[in-house]
Amino acid sequence: MRRIGRSTSGRQAALWLVALLILGISGLPAGVGTHGRTGQTAGGSEVRYTINGRIFRVVLTPGQSVASVAAALEAQIDAAGFVATVVSDPEDPNNSSLDITLPGGGELTQLSVCENDANYANTGVKFSMGKGIAIIGKAAAVSANGNYRLRVNVWDGTDYDTTFNTTVPPNNTHTGLNASVMASLAGAGFTVQDLGTNCGSFGTLMGAAGCFSVSKAGDMVVSTRVEATDTGLKEFCISEEPTSAAIPTASQWGMFILVVLLTISAFVMMRRRMRTT
Repeated sequence: MRRIGRSTSGRQAALWLVALLILGISGLPAGVGTHGRTGQTAGGSEVRYTINGRIFRVVLTPGQSVASVAAALEAQIDAAGFVATVVSDPEDPNNSSLDITLPGGGELTQLSVCENDANYANTGVKFSMGKGIAIIGKAAAVSANGNYRLRVNVWDGTDYDTTFNTTVPPNNTHTGLNASVMASLAGAGFTVQDLGTNCGSFGTLMGAAGCFSVSKAGDMVVSTRVEATDTGLKEFCISEEPTSAAIPTASQWGMFILVVLLTISAFVMMRRRMRTT
């Protein structure tokens, strides 16, 4: 009778371990979108979030606060069945950021953030577990009076963080700046593909500027952020998504495998313990 009791308690302990692992994985931050830099908007433009193909947008009025834009987006996203929470951006306290998950904490398939307000000039997307690719909107216009900064953080390899001076050629034109950015990323070991105007979730917000995708072989894109002080740079779009929506991302496969391995290890340890008692 004692042996049966120990066997039962061993199985229960293993099942509890599996449950805790699943809860831990489902509670991981799923997607964070960042928009804005200043306390008030310039107006006459919009902020748009696209989540798993569904679009949420706020048309801005002059002087509207960044906080009110975030609150309006949060209400729309929650009403559509997602779970959005306004969070503090650790890189810039003036930014507005939304942490977004599926009900129960599930991971989003895709998240993009677009804005074209002259006061914002700062946009980002982050998935803690990473996604296969990032899609970045090209510069549509340059005033040649500031800079453009792009950051791409990856799971395993070397992060990318480069600032381009728009006051000097070839970065003083939007075509020259776009070429410099794409060449710089390729030189840093990223795979860069010019997508033309086929920008998917960006829709028509980027106009004719177009976009390009960024990925890294054997790695995952964790976060992407663009910001600028050049007054001509005001249209920004960033998306992170898997290379194929039908196939789980590498990070998801990794977490599944981890659960299986830990579960097997738990059962093996319990069986050995029962045999020695």
